[in-house]
Amino acid sequence: MADDDTRKVSQKDLAAMIDRTPGALSQAVRRTHFCAGYPVFEWAEWHPGGKQVMHYEVPVQVLKELLPAEEYTSFGIFD
Repeated sequence: MADDDTRKVSQKDLAAMIDRTPGALSQAVRRTHFCAGYPVFEWAEWHPGGKQVMHYEVPVQVLKELLPAEEYTSFGIFD
């Protein structure tokens, strides 16, 4: 797995991982602020219409920091 690999993560799942509400995550993305110390605005994949985030492309390295090893497979992370 390359260091720059990412995985698609829903807003709900990412908010839970960083212990924030989905609303706080959304607000951070729209204002290009960090959320819980993470550059979530850089990970946002916007709908072509540009008004809604479809999902987040979270680096695997960050997912490994946030998730217990038993949850890796649910995001397609294999060691």
